[in-house]
Amino acid sequence: MNKRIMAVSVGGILIIAMAAEIFAFKDLTVDAVTMATTHNPMSGEVAWLTDARTPATDPQAPAVAWDWIGLLAVSWPDTVRLATIRVYLGELHTYRVFGYVGGGFTKDGLRLGEELPVYGWEKSTPKGITGWYDIPCSMHDPIDNLSFQVIQGATIYELQFLSPGGTAIQHSSFGAVKRSVIEPEFLR
Repeated sequence: MNKRIMAVSVGGILIIAMAAEIFAFKDLTVDAVTMATTHNPMSGEVAWLTDARTPATDPQAPAVAWDWIGLLAVSWPDTVRLATIRVYLGELHTYRVFGYVGGGFTKDGLRLGEELPVYGWEKSTPKGITGWYDIPCSMHDPIDNLSFQVIQGATIYELQFLSPGGTAIQHSSFGAVKRSVIEPEFLR
């Protein structure tokens, strides 16, 4: 009986350790408070950007779209280091990324308080790009809020903020996680 209790305890610890590794703090999207300004007309719901639905897996995947200029204002409760903003595109022409420390946003995405600009740039995506597209960030500079602006219109299905060395969290059922755990030798 004590061997079984010990085996179950060790097995539980292994499952927790493996879950911690599988769900390591790499995708910072979950902790972000994301909002779109009402000053830039858009179609869709910001929540659709994190619903894990893309045209590759769901032909009915909803998108957020701007006809001309759009802004997503994103903040975290603490400073983070971003390596990549990963977006699933229908289309994106020119974009701007600005990282800040301090300040914040109103519920409409307008700047609030004093902020220290950390980095910023404007770039264009190559013509005809659809699907996943990675926008590199300045991973050595900590920020706590970010402005992601689109110019000349955009259609975006998913948006992920990844830390250095991070990979996106792949949605998986608890059953799949349990099946991935190898039964310890001493329980066989």
